[in-house]
Amino acid sequence: MNELEKRSFYSFLGLYIISSFLFLALTAFWYYSAQKSALENETFYRLEHLADHTAGAIIFAHMQDKPLQKITVPDDIVMALVDTTGKVMKGRLVDPRMQLKPGYFRQGDYDVLVSQAPREHLGIRYVVVQTALLKKRLLRLSIRLLRSLLPLPC
Repeated sequence: MNELEKRSFYSFLGLYIISSFLFLALTAFWYYSAQKSALENETFYRLEHLADHTAGAIIFAHMQDKPLQKITVPDDIVMALVDTTGKVMKGRLVDPRMQLKPGYFRQGDYDVLVSQAPREHLGIRYVVVQTALLKKRLLRLSIRLLRSLLPLPC
């Protein structure tokens, strides 16, 4: 091979490697974005389901004039029942200084859903459901993507 052919070959090889890496990086970014959105939606609906289930149990107990039955909460979720004065009746808040306003938001590492669904039955104004699972899952997803992109020894 003469000098011009070598230079041409190495230019082509460099362009090929760089464009392939950019393509893989863009594909990884799009995959991460799609998975992040799916995980956020899954987390929201999981918290909403638990809050609605709990609110239903509260309303049912009030209407039947019976005590509230024990509600099973998964290990990765923290739940609190807040009364009409703003005090925690059962469970705990991950941040005691948290502003209790209905809705879904992030508080530090936690995703928090504050539901008004109990409508003050049994004196409970809010069901607060909190989890840090999303952050852990996103970290695992990032590590998995980096491991697949970069040729690192495992």
